[in-house]
Amino acid sequence: VMAIAAAGEDPNDWKVDSGPSIVDYLIANRDMVNLSKATDIERFMLSMTAAGKDPRDINGTSYVELLKNLFVNGQIGNEAWLNDDFWGVLALVSAGEPANSTVVCETVEFIKAHQNVDGGWGWALNAGSDVDNTAAAIMALISANEENSTDVIKSALQFLENNQQSDGGFPTWDTTNSASDSWAIGAICSVEQNPADWQVNGTSVVDHLLSLQNDDGSFNWTRNDPIWVNKAWMTSYAIVALCLKQYPVNGLPVYVRIEGSQNALW
Repeated sequence: VMAIAAAGEDPNDWKVDSGPSIVDYLIANRDMVNLSKATDIERFMLSMTAAGKDPRDINGTSYVELLKNLFVNGQIGNEAWLNDDFWGVLALVSAGEPANSTVVCETVEFIKAHQNVDGGWGWALNAGSDVDNTAAAIMALISANEENSTDVIKSALQFLENNQQSDGGFPTWDTTNSASDSWAIGAICSVEQNPADWQVNGTSVVDHLLSLQNDDGSFNWTRNDPIWVNKAWMTSYAIVALCLKQYPVNGLPVYVRIEGSQNALW
């Protein structure tokens, strides 16, 4: 759904003949969302906002409130994890939660406080930095109105630059791959840089990503994929990246609210 929306199409129109749309499918199967797991709620929210739906009222349920109920001790979800904080900020911002609301503000500070000394982030508090989670953190912070010029963003971008490989791609588990390329491109776009300018040996991250596309339009994870790779998943990531979009793909402006005031600034 996010890929379809990033490409400028309406996922509500993606259906076979007169059957239900992909959005209808997600809503009909919302019971598959684990409501005790922040990342499940976050992904569902991001799909809904990409489709133009209000996650505060999906068949009478507010997924925004469900996610906010998992806010504890200044962060979202599992206190040992960071990935649910990155995607929590992205999901809340996509739904119009003000950037200076308590839940967004404190989670942003939690993310910034747990940046590793190398400028990156891992998926959890005790995890080493990796490209995927660093890219997600950058997109989350930028979505919450962090300036490109701050030390936290500059250090994170330097981590990405340090990890771009000789083939132009970005690695996970020491392997350059389309998913890491796609998330890195999203982070690069979020700070208003051109990913085509991110080159090593004359090959950009965009070039590397395109080298992993198959004749049928799908994208591999690597040139020699293991059998478990889901090409539809990799292709969805690649579409968002190649459309030069970042998460959240609905691109809502950052709202500012004066807390304690009867009037909000929108």
